[in-house]
Amino acid sequence: MPEMKRILSLHQCNGWKWYAWLFFIAFKFSCICGQTKFAIEVIKFDFMLFSYVASTYSISVLGLSKLYSWLKHHFKIQEMHLVIKEKFWDINTISDKDLVKNLNFRLSAISRIVANHVIISVTLCIAITIFPLVQYPDGRKKLPTALWLPFDANQTPIYQLIYASLGISNFVSVMANLNFDILYVYFTQNVAVQYILLKEVLRHLTDVPQIVGAYRYDSEKYQRIIRSRLRLCIDHHNLLMRFSPLTVQVLLYNLNGSEVEKQHDSVAISAFQSEWFDSVAISAFQSEWFYGNQSFRRGLMLLMMRSQKRFVMTGLGLVQINNACIVMIYRTVFSILTLIQKLIQ
Repeated sequence: MPEMKRILSLHQCNGWKWYAWLFFIAFKFSCICGQTKFAIEVIKFDFMLFSYVASTYSISVLGLSKLYSWLKHHFKIQEMHLVIKEKFWDINTISDKDLVKNLNFRLSAISRIVANHVIISVTLCIAITIFPLVQYPDGRKKLPTALWLPFDANQTPIYQLIYASLGISNFVSVMANLNFDILYVYFTQNVAVQYILLKEVLRHLTDVPQIVGAYRYDSEKYQRIIRSRLRLCIDHHNLLMRFSPLTVQVLLYNLNGSEVEKQHDSVAISAFQSEWFDSVAISAFQSEWFYGNQSFRRGLMLLMMRSQKRFVMTGLGLVQINNACIVMIYRTVFSILTLIQKLIQ
């Protein structure tokens, strides 16, 4: 996703970028203060004009809040970007060429959509700044659009200065919103791709072309290979489970902590995580690598039974299963599989 990476480079806090973000925050704050002062002055004699001014606060305040959110949480955002860069699996390492092709096409399509979104937003912002929507007689017109900046002013140097300042303010608001939108899309798409890669690795967990046949269950080399693969999958799964809540936090920064959106999107993301939460454990039990070693089976059972930490799986926040229930289910399944194996032998 090269287009997103280039835009994300603006979130790095070093050198001139730090002072640029501080300048934009101060600039937006001064514009909002001027707009507030104007609204207080006109409310006494023109309530309709006051309502126009009040309706323009949403975009300005939203842009200012997102600039401040980045300034406050930029270390966490940089840490997430570093995790994606250094610890996430590379798509090209997967042997399934069709899957690699589909994932690359998906990321490329999303990058093009985001790039078009940025281009269209910036183009419209510049267009409505240069070409006002409403023209007024006697050399007077609204600044610079009919909706966002409903001021009447004469064609004077002061007018030109205000016109340029408010046009820049609009551009900063649009770019602040776009930056966080791109940031959220970049994080969520990378996490989704990593889950797909993890699923593909788990599907081929027991595929060892060098060791085939029934005797592979008694092979120490086979068990060592599968155990190392499973350990790698568990570590990566834990990394994704730690990374997902950070993605939710970025979403809340993007929505400025809206409680309505917070509840809706938290439930959706929790449901997505619950779908993948037990994938590693299920793959471990569905694989047959531990059948030939009694100590592995006993250790696996003891590890589950001795776990004291409450382990909760949720489905849309409605169902909760604690440790005892999970251990009981797995013990039953494990006993049935062992019995079937003994009967076959």
